[in-house]
Amino acid sequence: MFAHYLTGTNTYLLSLDMMYMGSEGIHSHTFVYEQKSTCPVCTTHVHRMALSPSTTLNALLQQLCEGEFRLKSPSVTTSSKTLYMRKPAALEKATKGNLDKPLNELISSGEELTITDPVFHDTSLQLVVTFE
Repeated sequence: MFAHYLTGTNTYLLSLDMMYMGSEGIHSHTFVYEQKSTCPVCTTHVHRMALSPSTTLNALLQQLCEGEFRLKSPSVTTSSKTLYMRKPAALEKATKGNLDKPLNELISSGEELTITDPVFHDTSLQLVVTFE
């Protein structure tokens, strides 16, 4: 009955970590995993960023890699065009010229960008960029 209690619909018990050590005893440690409301992997939160209109696309990508998101090799699209794609090589070659362009030449203030990265696996980051 206790096994059913642990595996039933009582999801709050999922914070229990237990290790059975045979004849030596049982070790258990309880902690709760907390979810950040702005986590790009497990939420659909739209992130916002205020940047200078003269900020280049390359500078934005560097901020995404070095900032709170810690991305590895981001690619950026809008609802209507591809700004930069790292792979395949043909798309990178076609979009590499956008890296040195200021954002105000590529997008309008308040436009939503879709950022994909190997860090996210099957999801993407939604980012709204506004100009200061």
